[in-house]
Amino acid sequence: MKKIALSQGTRILDTNNKNYIAYNGKLFRVNQTIAILLKELQLPVYLDDVLANNPLDASMTDEGKKLVKDFFKDLLKMGILTYEDNQDCYIKDRIFQADTIIQGLHIGEILSNDDPFIQVYKVYNTTRQIPSVIKMFQYPPAGIINKKIQYHYELFCQEIEVTRSIPAHKHICQYIADGELDGYRYLELEYIDGTTLSRFLQTNQTASFEEKLFIAQQVLKAMAFIHVQDMIHGDIHTRNFMVNAQLHTTLIDFGFSFHLQQPHHIRNKGGLAHYLPPERVHMHAFMFSKGHATKSAEVYQIGLVLLKLFTGKNPFLTDQESTWQEMAGRILAYSPTSGLVADAHLDRILCKALANDPAQRYASCQEMFIDFTNPC
Repeated sequence: MKKIALSQGTRILDTNNKNYIAYNGKLFRVNQTIAILLKELQLPVYLDDVLANNPLDASMTDEGKKLVKDFFKDLLKMGILTYEDNQDCYIKDRIFQADTIIQGLHIGEILSNDDPFIQVYKVYNTTRQIPSVIKMFQYPPAGIINKKIQYHYELFCQEIEVTRSIPAHKHICQYIADGELDGYRYLELEYIDGTTLSRFLQTNQTASFEEKLFIAQQVLKAMAFIHVQDMIHGDIHTRNFMVNAQLHTTLIDFGFSFHLQQPHHIRNKGGLAHYLPPERVHMHAFMFSKGHATKSAEVYQIGLVLLKLFTGKNPFLTDQESTWQEMAGRILAYSPTSGLVADAHLDRILCKALANDPAQRYASCQEMFIDFTNPC
């Protein structure tokens, strides 16, 4: 038997008396007993020792312990838990310290350290005299010692390749440089001064219809350009669009992206659960997506982004707590016909984009953008 621990980047959260596992940008609801057990796994420990000292339920039955062990096996498969002898067992602190200068980059605040494999920093490029962002893989090439780290390293290298290949576009986060920084593989990108579209909608609830149309046009223009390049973004939702004070909107984060004409590219099956189209829904409680994104699937996801923009709602999220199976049921059953928004032209576009049958949707975001800009 091996000791197990929380994987790097995994957090156990208590929000409004509800417990969640936060891992790789996703939240999974768990009960209080599981949450307390998981908090005991900050450092490697034998699971039997944790169960024997469970402070909430010292009288846990053998059947209960078996259910917990089976549940933890699923968490091991997902990467939320890992074995002690895996290098990524411990949560890493920031690798680069603030106010240091490395290869012409003045390191500033760390913007994200939640991903188990990537750290994101705001930096100042002393050569170009501009602020920028670096995404850095947390393991130097010599430190890639298992298949899991190797897979994510290849995915990061693919992100670099894809981002580098995108022609300049004012609504897409621009590539600046890549290479090795103090022995770590990195990608440098333009710094976007703004907030995510998700956050914008929370803090600007009085935005006018015309302002929302302006944002929607930019969202579609960016995605139309990506699809014209025969690319798939792979992770469409409101947190992957940035909006600044002038409402300029920019598509970001190509970590799951791939070129359709590159057979060697990894086709990741990720994505936010409540932005999955019905054809990608998997009913498993944790492995909830199947198949990789397609242009048709991304049309559906952009439809959900625009629906959220104009109505403030995602049809698959409710005020009541629900299981993944319940949400999946809503996704599979959803088939709007009309009445999503008051504007007839926009309503028709949204209904077509959100068709349950992929064959009934726009073939690509380019086709959707053309329809959007040419009202009857």
